[in-house]
Amino acid sequence: MIGLGQILGRTSVKGVSLGSSGVVFIALLAGHFGFQVSSEVGMVGVVLFIYCLGIGAGPSFLQMFVSRGKTLMLLTVVMMSVTAAVAWGLARIFQLSPDLASGLFAGALTSTP
Repeated sequence: MIGLGQILGRTSVKGVSLGSSGVVFIALLAGHFGFQVSSEVGMVGVVLFIYCLGIGAGPSFLQMFVSRGKTLMLLTVVMMSVTAAVAWGLARIFQLSPDLASGLFAGALTSTP
């Protein structure tokens, strides 16, 4: 599956390619048609996928962090503050419990792979 995903990811249509996401799309397609693997094999696949993403993004991430690190940190503080204020405001308006409000805050900033 990883090999097929790499082939799909490297295929370019009008200058656009899926990159490493091609592996995910092939895995989704295989799962749709009933292909199953053990949980251990699935976990190894997830680990390899995340590893490959890190290897691909690492050099450019460090270069950008060195050149624009302070700006990115300030942007992060602003984003977290705005999200906290919105979560607090929604909790007050809709009379949400503190548990639910903190879940709202955490969920708003979550991005699943």
